[in-house]
Amino acid sequence: MAIDFGKLPVEKVFHFAANLLPGFTVLQIYDLLNPGTIRWYFATSYLGYRTKLALFLCVCFVIGYTIIAIFGTVMVALAGGLGGLWAAFRGNRDPYKDEIAPWRNSEWRAAYKVRYGSASPPD
Repeated sequence: MAIDFGKLPVEKVFHFAANLLPGFTVLQIYDLLNPGTIRWYFATSYLGYRTKLALFLCVCFVIGYTIIAIFGTVMVALAGGLGGLWAAFRGNRDPYKDEIAPWRNSEWRAAYKVRYGSASPPD
């Protein structure tokens, strides 16, 4: 039974491969720390080669998916926190504290017309 790879959507194949790489890297590092682990797994005789390979790929996928999910969650939380701090330290002004709204300020309107020319809306 052959798999027709032409029918697989590229997005799903890329998603699968992107999750396999971190998992394979973790297992490779584990094998470097404990030599012969992967070789021992593939040397077992009670499973067929396809089954061993499928289980190995599934374990790589699960480990990689977990790493990516945790890393993504941590990065989103850090980006939200650091983005808020950056905005606070940058000294953003609140437009509602202005006496006149910027689009009603004649100096702002003149600068806008210079910048955007004919694309600026009429006064």
